[in-house]
Amino acid sequence: MRTKPRVKHDPGRGALRPAFPVHEAPTRTIMQKMKVFAAGLAMAALAAAPAQAMAQDGGVTLRGGITNYSSTVEFLGLSESSGSKLGFAAGISLHRPLSSVFSIQPEVLFVQKGGEDDDPDLGLAEFTLNYVDIPVHFRVDIPLDGNARPFVTAAPFVGYLVSASDTDTDEDPKDFLKDFNYGLVIGGGVEFGRLSVQVGYDMGRANILDDDEFQDELDDFFGGGSLNFTTSGFVLTGGIRF
Repeated sequence: MRTKPRVKHDPGRGALRPAFPVHEAPTRTIMQKMKVFAAGLAMAALAAAPAQAMAQDGGVTLRGGITNYSSTVEFLGLSESSGSKLGFAAGISLHRPLSSVFSIQPEVLFVQKGGEDDDPDLGLAEFTLNYVDIPVHFRVDIPLDGNARPFVTAAPFVGYLVSASDTDTDEDPKDFLKDFNYGLVIGGGVEFGRLSVQVGYDMGRANILDDDEFQDELDDFFGGGSLNFTTSGFVLTGGIRF
């Protein structure tokens, strides 16, 4: 897949989550009522303890894992997607409970996106986009007995392109790409105490291609139009909370 998607004259690659009765003396009756009241408070405290612990169970989590992304180019109603490419992700997340079930989880992640194109004649070309993404997850925990705590998430995100590379060209791909990306991530995971596993599907919504670099060629050969270049993929990470 080329950094600069082909137009007609370019022969290269293209990737176009209790009450009871009392019968005792008054003094003893009062003492018993006090004991019952105290016992009731204790039972209420015990019943609320798991929810309170969960609500206060925030913290910072270090995350790391793998990614699997592809890229799609759309032009004049046609689209072409690259093959998927493995990469890695690493970063930090902050868990802030709003209740025993709902919480927010902002993250800062370094994420490798991109794709690859395996051409029989030209060989394998890999296209790598290195982003710093900032998703803000809205998280819903699913209460279960035991130590495991599953959850589902949904998050808008913005990303900044740090660097890019393409094994199929000597040009810097960043010259033809916009600095910012945005989209939506949906997913889920499970926590086991301080450890967690989380997976998300990243749906990039921004056209990250700088159209201005190609507009003259599009006008000359196709009479106008625009290219739309997006990324999508999976991010699987493990984490440990501190």
